Amino acid sequence: LNVIHECLKLRLEQRPAGDPSLLSIKQLVRECKEVLKGGLLMKQYYQFMLRGLATDAQGWQTNANIDEFEEDLHKMLVVYFEYMRSWIRMLQQLPQASHSLKNLLEEEWHFTKVITPYIRGGEAQSGELFCNIAGMLLESTGEFLDAGLQKSGNKFWESADDSTALDEIRRSVIETSRSLKELFYEARERASKALGFAKMLRKDLEVAAVFSITSGVTCLLEALKKGNYVKVQIPGLEELQVFVPCGLMDQRPLILQLLNAAAGKDCSKEPDEIAEYEAYLLMSKHGAGDSTTGSDWAQWDGKLLKLVPQMETVDTLRAMKVENLLLIVMQSAHLVSQRKAFQQSMEDVLTLSREQTSSQPLIASALEDLKNKALQLCLKIDQAIDQVEFMFTSEFEAEMEESESATLNQYYREAMIQGYNFAFEYHKEVVRLMSGEFRQRIGERYIAFARKWMTYVLTKCESGRGTKPRWATQGFDFLQAIEPAFISALPEEDFLSLQALMNECIGHVIGKPHSPVTGLYIAPRNSPRPVKVPAPVRCHSDPPNPNLFIPNAEGFSSRSLPCDLRNQQFPNGPRPAPQGPGEHSHMKAASSSPNDIRGSNFHENDRLSSVAAELHFKSLSRHSSPTEEREEPSYPKGDPNGAARRSWELRTFISQSKDMAARQSPMEAVRRSIRKFEDKRYAVMKQRNIIGQVCHTPKSYDNVMHVGLRKVTFKWQRGNKIGEGQYGKVYTCINVDTGELMAMKEIRFQPNDHKTIKETADELKIFEGIKHPNLVRYFGVELHREEMYIFMEYCDEGTLEEVSRLGLQEHVIRLYSKQITIAINVLHEHGIVHRDIKGANIFLTSSGLIKLGDFGCSVKLRNNTHTMPGEVNSTLGTAAYMAPEVITRAKGEGHGRAADIWSLGCVLIEMVTGKRPWHEYEHNFQIMYKVGMGHKPPIPEKLSTEGKDFLGHCLESEPKRRWTASMLLDHTFVKVCTDEE
Repeated sequence: LNVIHECLKLRLEQRPAGDPSLLSIKQLVRECKEVLKGGLLMKQYYQFMLRGLATDAQGWQTNANIDEFEEDLHKMLVVYFEYMRSWIRMLQQLPQASHSLKNLLEEEWHFTKVITPYIRGGEAQSGELFCNIAGMLLESTGEFLDAGLQKSGNKFWESADDSTALDEIRRSVIETSRSLKELFYEARERASKALGFAKMLRKDLEVAAVFSITSGVTCLLEALKKGNYVKVQIPGLEELQVFVPCGLMDQRPLILQLLNAAAGKDCSKEPDEIAEYEAYLLMSKHGAGDSTTGSDWAQWDGKLLKLVPQMETVDTLRAMKVENLLLIVMQSAHLVSQRKAFQQSMEDVLTLSREQTSSQPLIASALEDLKNKALQLCLKIDQAIDQVEFMFTSEFEAEMEESESATLNQYYREAMIQGYNFAFEYHKEVVRLMSGEFRQRIGERYIAFARKWMTYVLTKCESGRGTKPRWATQGFDFLQAIEPAFISALPEEDFLSLQALMNECIGHVIGKPHSPVTGLYIAPRNSPRPVKVPAPVRCHSDPPNPNLFIPNAEGFSSRSLPCDLRNQQFPNGPRPAPQGPGEHSHMKAASSSPNDIRGSNFHENDRLSSVAAELHFKSLSRHSSPTEEREEPSYPKGDPNGAARRSWELRTFISQSKDMAARQSPMEAVRRSIRKFEDKRYAVMKQRNIIGQVCHTPKSYDNVMHVGLRKVTFKWQRGNKIGEGQYGKVYTCINVDTGELMAMKEIRFQPNDHKTIKETADELKIFEGIKHPNLVRYFGVELHREEMYIFMEYCDEGTLEEVSRLGLQEHVIRLYSKQITIAINVLHEHGIVHRDIKGANIFLTSSGLIKLGDFGCSVKLRNNTHTMPGEVNSTLGTAAYMAPEVITRAKGEGHGRAADIWSLGCVLIEMVTGKRPWHEYEHNFQIMYKVGMGHKPPIPEKLSTEGKDFLGHCLESEPKRRWTASMLLDHTFVKVCTDEE
């Protein structure tokens, strides 16, 4: 328990001073949830272990011991609530705020329902918080609608004032209509998500009904005794009056669940068998100074039942304020039936004040505010539709042609229908949120909006043609959904006017079918009217008319195709019978038949063209010109349409292709070309001394030094060069045994330079035992007389320097910074200083991981446990990323792990700006002079406050004040999580 308590204190102390950004608040919420779950688990385990050991006196002492723990647990819950409120407020500022917002809220609400019953005062605070969040979502939806209308209206009036040309007016109307439809769609999504979450809150929280005691407490007690009710006594809560039906006297667990529900615990997942009982309790409370009421309640002489609820339930019930009599059930679905049954038996002594509310006054007040905001959004939507109607109506008052006005009116109607459909859905759903007085108010709004829509239809829409149009479906459904209670509350005059308006609207929308007139086509509804087009004038995209006579075009005969192509030509129908040359005169007559499969030869020509393309034939157009005369002795003469001629040409090309394939095998030609190319390439490489040849007398390798490095045991082959740095070249490499792609770094030495080889080998040896997802994996080396080959993991997405050239978004920068910091921390924990951290040495993989590599400058420290500034005395690295102590050598003291942290800050600047630090200087000596004199790279202005603070800790000129990698991992800037996490 003490360990978890210290963890709670640590999290409370490490809370960020300012408001966290959207990119880090998700991780902070996750950490709060983990601490809360761990604290509650430890608290329950602690109480369970001491429950059977402690006496009553010791029990009070035990509870007192965890009071401080309870206070810190409650503080952590308050911090979690503040993060949640800030998170939702930030998400509402995004353009597409409706995406996955409801799922997020539901997940957090379910988590809160689980933990708050075990935290003192948590139930009321959680209910109030999420009701406020739901109200905030509805309120922000109205603000989003107002802002969108203001923006669209400004653009509309500006374009209308700039020019009176018809084209400008048309463009303005089309663009405004499109933007308004998108606006109504997004507002509909936001309102739907917010309203769905609000209905879920109402279902979970509204489990009580409020009754006013009209005949006094004495009469109420007599009625309860007559109804055979049982009074429940709770030790320590003498001022709380609890009654249950007699049928629950033997159901003690059920009564305890009802008490938990009264305290705010979620009982919605309890089994449905409880509906078989009269599962409700009555609760009232008198204050300590209310002696008159207290003495009246003490007159009870009926049945008594003593129960001891959970400690958290007792604390919550003690803090509750109950002014009247509450009827409480476990599930809101059972409230109506239980309330009606109780109300009928107590009509003389009680009056129903609220049909459905929460047992907690704080939550009940928050639910009322939520319902008020839902009604306010109804007014916002109504006003938005009025603004759209005014906007377009004023524009159409300008002089324009009747046809143009009809076209623009169509765009206007589409936007209005989208707005009305949004309002229909919202009004129908918000009715399910209301009860009592709010239900009466929404009923008035519902009928008023129905009148508004019917008036719009009668004044702005054309009369129908005998069928219900599709655009009116949702409107008619909205009228049918008017509840009888709404209509019964209307005065007689209002009811008659509403009935007459409905009849007129239905008659106008459906209308009557037109009388048949000669030459008039009655098209089906929702389909465009056909336009008569003269036969010669046809668009290339028009479908062919099977009844239209089109003469056969010259083309290939289907009989000249191979068998498989003829089968493709008639896949589902019978093949036409073969025709001889003499039968050609009957083809035109036969083609005019509606059932003739060869009515048009256009499709046949298209198929033959595709076949010729697939076979890579040359174009036959030069042999089929009708104006060209050729003498071909191999095909019959006198063919008027040239069918036999084209058949002969196709067979000739097929036979020529087969002859060429028979004379020369394709694979043999490929092999010969490859051999010729390889011979030429080898000759050039030998001439340049890149490769040699096998000698009969091998060289002596007696003087080759032996180093203790991991040798590669696989066969490999070098590929293309992918990079070149200060210490060598990098090539792709293939493991011949497994086919795995690797990276091979080639480092050249002077012949017999044993000292350099030994130093490099010793530096590489330290990486053999390190394996981490954010470090480039090291496979081994291969040492030769003048070069060393280092085999490493291949990262297929390039370097961070390449992807950062245009600058990265901050959420990507945070994620990459976190992974780089983790990699640096792993190296430092193993006593390794990288000394050359830069964008070119940080690699990306297709899986989204960042890997720190290129350890050619790295060095193993003598002491792995302590971080000291003067651990290295040599100067290696890249000037733009060097720390001041590396350049100045710290006045002979050297540098240590802190140099990598400075380089991390420089990489962060590179990711933000797309340029390396000090990019304005051309020479390294200029950079080294600036850094050595104590100057720092400028911090980018577009970086967030958290990022600037993180960067400031990295770019401390004094190494001792510079944060370590482990300290940076606790900074809020890198408190980010991936989707996989």
